[in-house]
Amino acid sequence: MALISRNKTYALFLAALVVFLGLILIYSDQGLQSLHHQSQEKLKLQESNEELAEENRRLMLKIDRIKKDSRFIQDEAREKLGLIRPDETIYRLKDEPEEPETGERGRKFKE
Repeated sequence: MALISRNKTYALFLAALVVFLGLILIYSDQGLQSLHHQSQEKLKLQESNEELAEENRRLMLKIDRIKKDSRFIQDEAREKLGLIRPDETIYRLKDEPEEPETGERGRKFKE
């Protein structure tokens, strides 16, 4: 009987040890949970890197156009600074004014 009791003690000890090691494996700083968070962070960084690479490519194309295309420089200056050529006339159209709201009897009133 002492042998059976001893085997149960070893079995319980081993079971507790396995549970303890499993918890350490899952929740420790270098465990599975940390690995999952690092994996998610890696995906976010890869997406951000791809977006930055695309923006970098667009900016390099713009730099190339600025270096080679004087018309592009003129268009950018005209758009951003509102510059015009000496022989141009700019017409700015105003938006039409809104109609005043009408009352219950169809009369127009102002607030």
